[in-house]
Amino acid sequence: MRHEACTASRRAGEGILHLTVNRNKRALCLDLQKRAGREAFYRMVKTADVVLEGYRNGVAERLGIDYATLAPMNPRLVYCSVSAFGPEGPWRDKPGLDALAQAVGGLMAVTGEVNGGPALVGAPVVDTIGGLLAAQGILLALIGRGRTGQGQKVDVSLLDGVLLSHLARLSVYHETGVAPRPLRERTSQPRPLPGFLCERRVDIHRGVARRLVGAVLRDYWPA
Repeated sequence: MRHEACTASRRAGEGILHLTVNRNKRALCLDLQKRAGREAFYRMVKTADVVLEGYRNGVAERLGIDYATLAPMNPRLVYCSVSAFGPEGPWRDKPGLDALAQAVGGLMAVTGEVNGGPALVGAPVVDTIGGLLAAQGILLALIGRGRTGQGQKVDVSLLDGVLLSHLARLSVYHETGVAPRPLRERTSQPRPLPGFLCERRVDIHRGVARRLVGAVLRDYWPA
C-alpha cells in the first residue's frame, strides 16, 4: 500500500523513496534468468561478504542464486533471506508485504478505536522491524565468521517482526488467556496515550512529558 504523495515525489527523474533507501549505493541491473546475468552475479559472489535476497521462497533456487548454490563458491559468504512468513510451514510459498503481515500477525487487530475495526499502522513498521532483524542477524553471522572462518545462512520473516512487536501482549495472553484488544480501549495493556498541546503548539506524549519534567526539576535529581 503506497501513499500517492510518496510515489509521486520525484527529483531529477528519480523517485524520492528510491533515492532515500538507496543513497550511497552503487547499482547494477542483472537479468538472473539469463546465463550472462547469473555468471556476472557469481563473479561478484566470490568476493562478497553478504548476499541479501527478498524473493518468495523457491524463487532463489529457481534462479540458481540460493545459499546451497552460492556457498561452495565462497564458504565465507553470509546469506540472508527475508520473506513474509519464513522458509517453513504452510505459508512458506505465499507472497506478502507490510500491510498483509500487520493483518495476519494481529497488529491491525490491536490498533485503532475500540469499535472501529482493525486499522493499519500509519508507518511501515513491519518492514522496518524486519529490516532491523535482518541487519542484526547479518552482523551476528559476520561476528561468527570472524571466529570460525565460515559463513552461514540467516532467515528472517516479516511475521517474526510482528510477533516481536507483540512481546508484552503475548506474554500477558499466555498467562491470562485474555486476548489483546484495541489499544485505545481502557486497559492495563500498553497503549497509545493522548497528547497535549504545549505553549509553543508542540504535541507531546503525556508519558514522555512526565519523564521530561522529572528530569528537568531538581527535586527529582538524587542528592
